[in-house]
Amino acid sequence: MAEQELPFYDLIVYNAFKDSISEEEKEELRPLIKELIVLLKAAINKPNFWK
Repeated sequence: MAEQELPFYDLIVYNAFKDSISEEEKEELRPLIKELIVLLKAAINKPNFWK
């Protein structure tokens, strides 16, 4: 997982699951979070995103 993806991964795992997630489930989340980062980057690059 890339350095910029790790904070999102940690945030989602902590807030959504607290301590009730297995290591296997965490591994299953990794590709989803990678895709989420791609979608966020695309959205942020749109004109006037921050307005």
